[in-house]
Amino acid sequence: QHQEGEVWIVQLFSSASALISLTAYISVGQFGVDDCCAAPIDSLENVSWEHGPYFDLDMTRADGWRTSLGIKENFANFGELEPLFKVIGKLNISSVGAVKQEHLICVRDKNKKAHSRTGVLRSIEFIDNKWTIRVDFR
Repeated sequence: QHQEGEVWIVQLFSSASALISLTAYISVGQFGVDDCCAAPIDSLENVSWEHGPYFDLDMTRADGWRTSLGIKENFANFGELEPLFKVIGKLNISSVGAVKQEHLICVRDKNKKAHSRTGVLRSIEFIDNKWTIRVDFR
């Protein structure tokens, strides 16, 4: 019971921020909320919300990657980059590792695919016996 009468307390979904949670009070009978209510059956953490092609990485230790301007990831061997080449195909790379043509990719946390960002693959370099890629997010 609310001061305005009987209401449904509705938790609104906001893609603007996972930290901000909005609550709305909707009167019983208003907007047909009594007859039709859609609710997810799971957390939806493994649903991809952005378009591919996808490059899945373990982002559990990459704090703040979902709000940063880009990422720089290191790989011990070239084989770890194989999934990336499968989704983007052939690359034209300059002698300093810069990618000459724009390739859009969606970087997803392999543990929670809903946590994703679309960006441009900027470089692939071999430095200090490891492969490094740089993606600038949009």
